[in-house]
Amino acid sequence: MTYLATVDDNMEIEMLKEVFENNKIGLMTKHRETGEFMMLSAGMSMFGSDLYVNEDDYDKALELYNAYFNADHPISDSKLEELALNAKPIPDESESEE
Repeated sequence: MTYLATVDDNMEIEMLKEVFENNKIGLMTKHRETGEFMMLSAGMSMFGSDLYVNEDDYDKALELYNAYFNADHPISDSKLEELALNAKPIPDESESEE
């Protein structure tokens, strides 16, 4: 196994696992210090968790990891705010039953 990165949030690990599984890449996590207990109790660890992948999958895994964590958002914050302010409310299904 080859070291890929260190993350400190259990949600990030779970999301990466899903992304990697969808791309047929195995992911192994190794919690630092008491990180496993911290992940279970708090959902994050100040010690971090190291991520490992098979050496053959490293380049693809690194590409996916970088795309996941360094993705540029295609919509600027101001455009996103404009879309949210101009959005029409979704009709409540319970109101249409009356």
